[in-house]
Order: sequence, then structure tokens, then C-alpha cells
Amino acid sequence: MPTLNLLVWNSQGGKWPVFWTNYFQPVVATGQDAMGLLVEAGWAPWVAPGNVVEDSVYPRDTSASWFNKTVDQTDAFCQGVAGVPNRRGSAYWVPWVKNFWAQRVNTRCSMGAVMVPVTRSVGDVWRFVSPDPRLYLRSIFRFGLNKPTGQGGAAEFSVFLVHLVSGNPRKAQDQMDNLISVMSKIIQQGTAAIVVGDFNIDIIYQAVPFQLPPGWNLLRTDEPTQQSGGELDYALLYDPTNAYRGATATVVEGYKSGNNQSDHSVMRYTVPLT
Repeated sequence: MPTLNLLVWNSQGGKWPVFWTNYFQPVVATGQDAMGLLVEAGWAPWVAPGNVVEDSVYPRDTSASWFNKTVDQTDAFCQGVAGVPNRRGSAYWVPWVKNFWAQRVNTRCSMGAVMVPVTRSVGDVWRFVSPDPRLYLRSIFRFGLNKPTGQGGAAEFSVFLVHLVSGNPRKAQDQMDNLISVMSKIIQQGTAAIVVGDFNIDIIYQAVPFQLPPGWNLLRTDEPTQQSGGELDYALLYDPTNAYRGATATVVEGYKSGNNQSDHSVMRYTVPLT
């Protein structure tokens, strides 16, 4: 049975080559469907310094006017994506900035993604806009996974990447409750979805309500995933038909250990595909 492998990391700044070399490439080498998602990704190595549009999607597009060929040719992440056989690799960046030299904004809190599908194909990549956008400080982004062409090529599974508000677990909970409440309406009927990233809601120590409605499951490791914040990194699986009950969560490398000098652990979520 094919498996979708999600490598998710709050890298605490731009560590694209570290992510590719130590965490993502070993999964790609197994020949499985793989998706890597970065929170606090910093500036994308393939995007030239200059003006960017906040919360827009910048794919690694060698024909784009903003493509940084010089850096792309030497960066381990970019060359890793370029070297995936049959051009299956793709990468995306979502800036939470105004420009490379932006002041008074958190350049670090941009998002990144890399896709290497094997049995599936990547669908649309776009921003989720809440009916109540006042809830959100940073954007939520959605990545689609499509069924194989022989099965119609239709949408099969959606992945949502979040970086909820820091230092205010109750507001972060309000953000998550909002996304949960609209999930069945924003994805194709009968399909499933997973929400991953940095929730900034500690599910070990903080007394914050965390109740999931029917059809939702929590994938967690029951251990702190952030240096001082507790267990902030996990996944919420929306699986109304119970088709993905074999999904799991594991820590690839703990925070401030080995190659991981971030204050967040590197997470891996495996989802069996039907």
C-alpha cells in the first residue's frame, strides 16, 4: 500500500539545505510519496532579493523573473529538487514579508514546501481565507494531492500547513476551531485532510480546551516537541470515513540535537493511501 510521508519542521529560520540533506532526501530515496513542509522557513533560496507579495505562492520556477539562478545552482535544497528523477520534484515558498530587507516584519515566519509525489500528483497550492480573517495573524496554506490518472486524477487528500498565533493559546484554539468548523465545506465531499505545523497550543501542560468533533483524530507523540513550549507540533486528521486509521506521528530528530539546531523537533506523519 502506498504511503504519504509528511516531514514537517519549524526550522526557526532559513535551513533549507539542512532540511533536504538530513531529513527529506532520505525519505525521497525510499521511493515513497513525500511532502516536506517548513514553518519559519526564512527566505527561499530560489527567489532573488527584492519586492515580493506577502502571502502569495512562489514556486521554484526557473522561467520566473524573480528566479535566483546563481543561488539555485549552489544550494543543496534547490539542487536536490532539481535532481529528482522525471522532474517529479517541486518546491514552493509563501512569504510573510514585504521584501528582502523588510523591517518591522518577521521575515523568518514565511512558509516553505517541497513535493515529490510518486503514486499521486500534486494538486493546487493556495491560501485558505477564513470567513473571519481577523482570527489569523499568519496565513494557512493548503496543498492538494490527486489520485493517479488511472483513477480519474481527482482530488483525494488535502494538507493544511498552519503557524498559529504565538503566546496566546486561547486565540490559537479559536483559529483551529474555525478551520475545523469549515473543513467539510472547503474540501471535496468524501475526501480527507490533515492539518500540520506549529499549533502553539501545548497539549501536555496547558489547560486549553482541545476537543475534536467526530471524524477528527489527533496524531501526536506524547512528548515535548519544542524547547520551552511543550508539545506544540502534531497533526489533526480529518477522516470522516475512517479510511486513514493507520496514520502515525513520530519525531525524526528532537529539538537542539544532532543536525537539528531549531527549538522545534522534526516531525514525520505517515498516512496510508487507499
